[in-house]
Amino acid sequence: MRAHPRRSGARRPAADPRRDQQWRGRRQSRPCAPRLHHHRRRGEYRCSPAAGSRPLADPSQCSHRERRRSHLRPGSPAGPRAEGQDVLGRSTATPSRTPLVGRDADLAQLDLVARRAFNERRPYLVSLIAPAGTGKSRLVEEFLGRLGALDSNAQVAVAQCLPYGQRLTYWPMRALLLSLLDVSDGPLPPDEILVRTREWLEHAGAEEPAETAEILAATIGASDTDVLDRPALFAAWRDALELAASRQPLVLLVEDLHWSSDSLLDLIEFILQPRAEAPMLMLALTRPELLERRPTWGGGRRNHVSLALEPLDEGSIEQLVENILDGPAPELMPVVVQRSEGNPFYAGEIVRTFLERGVDLRNPEALAVAAAGLPDTVQATVLARLDALDPIARRTLQLGSVFGRGFSRGGIATLEPSLADEVPAATERLIERELLRPAARDELTFRHILIRDVAYGTLPRAERALHHAAAGRWLESIAAGREDELAELIAFHYREAAVLGEAVGEADPATRQGAISWLRRAAEVAAGARGMTEAAAHLRAAIALSSPSGQPEVYRRLGEVYGAGDRSVQAFASAWQIGEAEGRAAGFLLDALANQLMVTCRWFGSVARQPTEDELEALIERGRAWLAAADLRARAVFHIALAFMPFWLRNAGVRLPSPDDIEKAKASVAEGLEIARQLDDAALMSAALDAMTSHAQAFDPASARELSRERLAMGGRLSVDERLDALNMLAWMSGMLGDLPEVLEASASALSMAEPGQNPGFALGGGSWQAYAQALIGRWDAMVASVTDLKGEWIYMERPAASYALQGVLSGIDWARNRGEDELVSRWREMGDEIISRYDRSHPVAALESLLILDQDGIGEVLAAHARFPDRPHYVEHAMAVCADHRYPVPVPAVEEIRDQAASARMRILEAQACRLLGVTRGDTADLRESLRIFQSVGADRYAARVRSELGRLADDDKLLQQGDRELDDLGELDSLKRMAGR
Repeated sequence: MRAHPRRSGARRPAADPRRDQQWRGRRQSRPCAPRLHHHRRRGEYRCSPAAGSRPLADPSQCSHRERRRSHLRPGSPAGPRAEGQDVLGRSTATPSRTPLVGRDADLAQLDLVARRAFNERRPYLVSLIAPAGTGKSRLVEEFLGRLGALDSNAQVAVAQCLPYGQRLTYWPMRALLLSLLDVSDGPLPPDEILVRTREWLEHAGAEEPAETAEILAATIGASDTDVLDRPALFAAWRDALELAASRQPLVLLVEDLHWSSDSLLDLIEFILQPRAEAPMLMLALTRPELLERRPTWGGGRRNHVSLALEPLDEGSIEQLVENILDGPAPELMPVVVQRSEGNPFYAGEIVRTFLERGVDLRNPEALAVAAAGLPDTVQATVLARLDALDPIARRTLQLGSVFGRGFSRGGIATLEPSLADEVPAATERLIERELLRPAARDELTFRHILIRDVAYGTLPRAERALHHAAAGRWLESIAAGREDELAELIAFHYREAAVLGEAVGEADPATRQGAISWLRRAAEVAAGARGMTEAAAHLRAAIALSSPSGQPEVYRRLGEVYGAGDRSVQAFASAWQIGEAEGRAAGFLLDALANQLMVTCRWFGSVARQPTEDELEALIERGRAWLAAADLRARAVFHIALAFMPFWLRNAGVRLPSPDDIEKAKASVAEGLEIARQLDDAALMSAALDAMTSHAQAFDPASARELSRERLAMGGRLSVDERLDALNMLAWMSGMLGDLPEVLEASASALSMAEPGQNPGFALGGGSWQAYAQALIGRWDAMVASVTDLKGEWIYMERPAASYALQGVLSGIDWARNRGEDELVSRWREMGDEIISRYDRSHPVAALESLLILDQDGIGEVLAAHARFPDRPHYVEHAMAVCADHRYPVPVPAVEEIRDQAASARMRILEAQACRLLGVTRGDTADLRESLRIFQSVGADRYAARVRSELGRLADDDKLLQQGDRELDDLGELDSLKRMAGR
């Protein structure tokens, strides 16, 4: 399809042959996912605490009853905690918890969904969506406290997204895995995590425990394995969680999902696709910002419940205040109700502010004076509380905020050694004031993330820079043997330090170099777990901090991570251009330039900004100058990229390739294929076969289809991306040949392999060919679903210039227009209009606008200039169908030429549509009978119905006419019937 792969045709490690099974069905996966990986250097890090043992973040409704009753007595001042009062921290007392208020209906809904998940033995996702402070965590805490009544054997695993989590690919999965392994004895070395994971999987009955363990461990940086295919990684996690749920009902809690990486969101959506029996409930706590990033989050899933928490009513706020104070305070209620606006965290902070200021809660005058001095926002209220702290406690909160949601006393002491002796007592005071809560292994968490955010906001930028650098150095010092596990976290701190330091004019070269080094390592860790979005972000950040001398290799890696599209082309171009200026060796320069050519020519459909022929020839000449000094792999990529030149010339609308162009391309691919075989590189061999396909597809699609089958026969030696491309090419060639069943089979296989997180460009290609075939056959409902999915994938890909998806969109628009489905026409035209508008007016794709707006002159130009679409005759076929439907005037000689060329190349649909257009234009029954014969033979029933009506009217054959009209009526072709009735 020439769509968007993750990598160019070069530098593909061999894949595992066991993954050759092709899947069937839209986005469903087979029971045992393929395992595809290779080894790299072992890296290690420090493990985060097992989140399952950490208390939930508190939205203010969990509080200690300390210094409360005294404040209900007139004139009682704030003071130290009462004798015998329970405190958290290092004390062993268990904190009390105020009753949940105002959430009975929400709690009942959670109970109901849990019962369904456990009784039906199927996964459910509940998204708790609400702004900060509305009580999401407190509601879940209450639900988990009642879980034993639903199933006393249920297991709970918790994962926490960090405030900077979009830069941490799969960080929360670390805590989730350790929870499943029941690890509570501190950080484990990677080898131990891998062993325990394998043993757990073996005990649970996993089919491939060793390989699954490698993938799970690689996800959290605890394995020296690179996962080459995200579907394998996603399937491994789903297998593991289903195994856990099969042993005992499983509740997965993911907190602060709005901070998660895109890859983690993809993984969660995949896990929740029902497959095996699995009593599993996932609770996702998130702010509304998530829906800005993922408007379709959970949409359309029968096993997804979205629960939006509304503000508490006045009565519930009053009850909350009474619970905090252990008694009524009628004079206080109006102040709290009015100020908090139903936000329980804000209400609690107001009460605590009064308590800490020693306000007499029975004295209306004192309350009025204190209320007048209250800040107007919850953040300002928290800030006022922090300002009232003693200097050591306040400093402890500030320093802790540098680490994020949680921190350790040792980390504070590292940032400011002078506080080492005072931190333990200070944290006790902060716990007593309900600003911190204790966590596992002597760690601490902010009681609410807003407290952390406010504390962090009080640090000047210069101080933040110094403290982030110190945090990075500290994490680096404890990461020995576990560097990969902490790479993204260390990279974050060093990057923040470098960026903030430069912003305040205090740049530190050592910090900047540390940031670059760790960002590059973080990118490899993310890419090793197929988190390409996050890997690209790390590499871009490294480039921004690097001087030109350090940029070429990073740009080259960025081009690989992007894999295709304009960004990949530009990254490879920057690699060799800056590399040449910095004196890099010829081998490096050719490697980068060859990959730029590969993306430009092979993945033509993903690149909107195309070079001119002269610009491309200039690039090729540069490459030839470096060819002799380059290594075998770079030379192979260069030769194979050149073999796509005829394909590029045709599809870029530059000119038709000459016989000499074809011969040069054949010689180039032969040389590249020979080197690929010498290297035994399956990916390069597949790319070479694909180039050979591009030579044949315009005039011999049958031969081109066999080459695609040869690629698929390599099976597991190819990456999923290569196989997806081969499947899309198989669908493409089968569509040109009129083999509609194979189009549907190949596209379904491609769609089933293109799981969430896999390159969505292949889903666009597969979905487009699927819709095209469904429209020809006459399957309306299936086609609507396919085009709807197609647009969804396109939006998910951030609306690329995906011309390779247009055949499905045009098919959908044509049929919807004939059915009078104006809303669908408008919805799908948006996608078609935007894709086409991205191309220069001289580009062949730009001419397809005429098909969207029914511009008969423009459509006639498409037919007259049909040679501009040698590889995409389906666009010409669409144009002929529209002309036949609307009886537009056409250039008959051009249509005759199309028919003859189609017959010679055995392009059955194109030939049938040309015969139909000639028949209705010239009133020739012979042409129409030939058209009907071909459409019937390939199973294109929708167009066969049209031709029956047209032929019946022209030949005065009432029986044929009635049959055609009846079939059109069944197809909902109202517009077609009206036009034909008026002829």
